[in-house]
Amino acid sequence: IDLKEVLKDSYEDVTAIGSSTATLVMIKENKLIGINLGDSGFVCFTKKEGEYVNSGVSQEQQHNFNTPYQLCNKPTEAVIEELGKHVKEEDILQLRKLMEHNELCSDDPTTADRYCLDIHEDDVIILGTDCLLYTSDAADDTPCVELGGRR
Repeated sequence: IDLKEVLKDSYEDVTAIGSSTATLVMIKENKLIGINLGDSGFVCFTKKEGEYVNSGVSQEQQHNFNTPYQLCNKPTEAVIEELGKHVKEEDILQLRKLMEHNELCSDDPTTADRYCLDIHEDDVIILGTDCLLYTSDAADDTPCVELGGRR
């Protein structure tokens, strides 16, 4: 299974308006195979000498600070007109300005980074958003992972 193709096919099927980062992983023959687009991601912990340690983490992708790579479906003119019936005119003008200057980020699914990590039977894999992975201790070199009250 090519995870970039899965992401590409899924993205092409979406009709909802909005944007999202994306992380997909699968486990095959003691390997974690994954892709990451944006600032979501994963971290893998392996038990060594009785402690869980970071054995691999995806890297965030950003254009600029607080501007992660993302997949985006932009609204059509008909949707903007309908939206205009429910929100302030200044908000619609701001949306039109962003679209006119192509300032709504939309990246291609093929820009996702690929990963392949060796994993072991008792490894712990955490998938999450930027808030969990990049603004906490989750991706530190010596994190604490608690499992069922045990460390």
